[in-house]
Amino acid sequence: MSEATQKAKDINNNNSDKKNNTVNNMVKEKISDNLSATAERFHSGADTAKEVLNAKTDKVEDFVRRKTYEAGDITQQTIAKANELGHKTADIIGNSSEYIKNFDYDDAKQTVKNTIVEKPQIGLIIAGVFGFLLGMLLGRKRN
Repeated sequence: MSEATQKAKDINNNNSDKKNNTVNNMVKEKISDNLSATAERFHSGADTAKEVLNAKTDKVEDFVRRKTYEAGDITQQTIAKANELGHKTADIIGNSSEYIKNFDYDDAKQTVKNTIVEKPQIGLIIAGVFGFLLGMLLGRKRN
């Protein structure tokens, strides 16, 4: 091969290498640009997701806080009712205690006797109810 032919081949190879390098550089640049754009979209999406999740979290916190206050109110109302009922029960027991203290058995016995003498049907009704209840209790024990 002649020197001129070799030089032509070298020039051709150099031009071909330059074209390949240019194409390679263009492909690299395009890929790099696409990756940068994709990275930007991911950053933007992550920021958007964070904002949305923060807003949702705030709503959940507000809801839980509201329900906690409502539960506290209900609890306080329940405690107040229980306290009121406890005092009413204590008053009833105190009144019963006072009634029992002042109860006169002899007077009550005499009142029942007088009522039965004056109205014997009441005595029969009381005896019948007592007998019926006694029969029910004894009948259940046998079965």
